[in-house]
Amino acid sequence: MTVAAALGVVSAYAAANWIANHVSPVPGGRVGYVLAVPVLAGIALPAWVLARRDARVLGLSRRDALALPGAVAAGAVVLGLLARGQPGAEPARLAGLALHMIPPSLAETLVFLGVLFDALRPRVGGVGAAAVASVAFGLYHFTFYPPWNTWSVALRLMLVWLAVSGVFVLTGSVWAAAAFNTLMAVTGFVVNRVTRLDGELVAIAALLAVGALAVSAAVRVACPAARRAS
Repeated sequence: MTVAAALGVVSAYAAANWIANHVSPVPGGRVGYVLAVPVLAGIALPAWVLARRDARVLGLSRRDALALPGAVAAGAVVLGLLARGQPGAEPARLAGLALHMIPPSLAETLVFLGVLFDALRPRVGGVGAAAVASVAFGLYHFTFYPPWNTWSVALRLMLVWLAVSGVFVLTGSVWAAAAFNTLMAVTGFVVNRVTRLDGELVAIAALLAVGALAVSAAVRVACPAARRAS
C-alpha cells in the first residue's frame, strides 16, 4: 500500500468524524454516529483496503487467539492502576464503557495501525512508523469535542498510541491491539471524568459492538482478494 493511499484512509476517517462532531450531527444520535463514522468510515473502508492486500490481517488466527488474553490482561492492569479510586470506576460502568468503546477502538486500530503504520513501516522502520502514527492519532482527536480536542490530552494520547503500537508490533495482531486500545479508551473516559455515554443503553452498545465486529468479518468474506486467499 502506498503512503498516499494510507493517508487517504486516515483523512476520510478524520473528515467523517469532524463533520459528525462539528458540522452536521448524524441522524439517529449515538447509534447513527457509530454506524456512520466508526463502522462505515473507520472499519468497513480500511477493512476493505486491508482485505484486498492481505486477507490474513483480518482473520482470527492461532497467533491472535494467543495474543488476545495477554493484551486484555495488560490493558486491565493499566486500567486498574489509573482508574483506582476514581469516581465512575465501578465494574458495571467499566463494562458498559468497554462495550461502547469497541467500535471506535477497532476503527482506530484499523486506520492508524492496520493501514497507516503498515504503509509507513517498510519506508521509515517500525519506530518511525509508530512515531508518525502516534502523532496522527493525537491530532485526529481534534476532530472530537472537549476534553479530547485539547493539546494536553492529544499529547497524552500520542504516548498512549505508542503503547498500542507496541502491542501491535509485539503480537502482530490487529485484534490484540484493538482489545488493548479499547481498555485504554475506557481508562481515558474514567480518568478524564467523561460522562457523555452514561445515558446510553448498554444493550444498544453491545449490539453495535457485535455489528462492528461482524462488518469487519463481512468485508473480509466479500472482498474478492480475500476469498482467493482463504
